[in-house]
Amino acid sequence: MTSSALQGPAGKIGKAPPMYELAVESGGVICEVRVNDVPVLKIPGGRLETSFDVNPYVVTGMNLLTVFARPALGKGEFDPRARCVLSLGVKRTPKQQDPDPITSLTFEPPVQAPTGFESSAGYASGQAPFLRHLGISATQPFQLDTPFRPWGWTFTAPIPATEAIRAEVLAQYRLIHGLLQAKDVPALTALCEEQARDWQIAYGLPDLEAGKKALGIAKTLGDPDVEVEDFPPDVLTMELLGEKKLVQLVDAEGKSPLRLRLKSAKQVLGRFNVVLCRDGAKWVMAR
Repeated sequence: MTSSALQGPAGKIGKAPPMYELAVESGGVICEVRVNDVPVLKIPGGRLETSFDVNPYVVTGMNLLTVFARPALGKGEFDPRARCVLSLGVKRTPKQQDPDPITSLTFEPPVQAPTGFESSAGYASGQAPFLRHLGISATQPFQLDTPFRPWGWTFTAPIPATEAIRAEVLAQYRLIHGLLQAKDVPALTALCEEQARDWQIAYGLPDLEAGKKALGIAKTLGDPDVEVEDFPPDVLTMELLGEKKLVQLVDAEGKSPLRLRLKSAKQVLGRFNVVLCRDGAKWVMAR
């Protein structure tokens, strides 16, 4: 991933791009939502209704919307009332209130239906989602024509799943953990520079500094109430994402092992999410 690969989109930076918005309604089910095989939301269970943009994850051409679903903690099977509905749309101007629909994906427990995804709009349109893991995961393909060029990490080579690579990734996570504990904003921001370039394009920001600010690192670490937990002794799992061009480590809960807490409210747990790609021999933060 070179800087030349990240220059000059078709449109002018600074012009407000369309906003690709994902709406999620979920209840009684543990879910992970991915766009183009990159995690964008993890739902621990309970009731959730939210919407957020996914501009840095969509591309021109074929895209994939995926949901992984499993029963709520402590339950061996799905509650018949459990449900997770994903709706992706686009707001083409800043003044547009409701997004134009693009695609959707619906999971309901497979009590009578064989997979649990038959309510998805793709079944009626003839482009049904394809299923994995006995129907507890589904991916809905959809086409887009965006103003974005391919994101920086898409130019990188696939990452092999080896113990040597896992050791390198673990070392990188430990490095990032050390920077978090030291609250070294400049060094951490430097690791995220290519991500900031993508954010600059995704949101039509005027310059790279605005992209760095959008990542929120300085704001998070500048809060004196935020403290970083010790690096966990847990056995961490390496996951390859995005056609094996991205990699992350997750703990037993499937979440980032880089954990943040508030000194004033120890029960509040946050995660510093890290998804890496490899630029030659160098690891950089992709998402």
